[in-house]
Amino acid sequence: MIFILRLGAYNKLRSVTSCIAKISQPVRFQSNTLTRFHDYQLIYKYPLIRLSSIVNRLKLYQTIATATGIPGTVVLAISDIITTETAVVFAVTGIMWCLGFFMIGFLGQNRVGMIYLMDDQKTVKISYANTWGTKVDIEVDINDILPLSEISTNPILPYYSLQRYSTKDTLKFNLKYAIIEDPAKFKLIFGDNALAKKS
Repeated sequence: MIFILRLGAYNKLRSVTSCIAKISQPVRFQSNTLTRFHDYQLIYKYPLIRLSSIVNRLKLYQTIATATGIPGTVVLAISDIITTETAVVFAVTGIMWCLGFFMIGFLGQNRVGMIYLMDDQKTVKISYANTWGTKVDIEVDINDILPLSEISTNPILPYYSLQRYSTKDTLKFNLKYAIIEDPAKFKLIFGDNALAKKS
C-alpha cells in the first residue's frame, strides 16, 4: 500500500515538473519562424489585449452568476430561508456589476491584439478578442481591408476601426499603445499615412 502511494506521489511530482518546464519556456515573437503561424510575420501587437480579454471574460462570468443567482434567491426568499431584502440586495448588486462590466467591456470587445502578414504579402491574419473575451483568428485578403484614410474616425473614441469591404463587421485597434513591429508592412496593409494618426 505504501508503495502505491509513493508511486502516485512520484507520478504527480513528475507531471507537475513537466508542466513547470512548459510554462517556463518563453513566448517568442521576434521573427516569422518563431511565431505561432510559421508562414506569417508579426506586424502589430497590442500589449493590453489580455486586460481587455480578462474584463470581457469577467463580464461573462458575472452575467452567468447574476442570471442563475437571482432566480435562486427569489426561491429562497419565497421559502422564507432568506429575507426579501437579501434577495433584492443580491439582485441589485449583481445587475450593477453586470452593467459596469458591460460598459467597461465595450471598449475591449472585438479588440485586435495581433496582426500578421503572410510571407507572400497577400493574406493578413488578425487575432482579436471577441465580445466574451475569447480569442478569434481570421484570415483576410490584404485588398479587403479599408485603408485608414478612407475610414472616418471619431476623436472621442480611443481606438480606430478596422473595416473590410466584404463585411460590415468592425474590429477595433489602437495605435497609441500598440507596438508596430514592421512599419513598412503596416503601411502596406493600412495605407501610406496610417502611422501619421499615431499620437
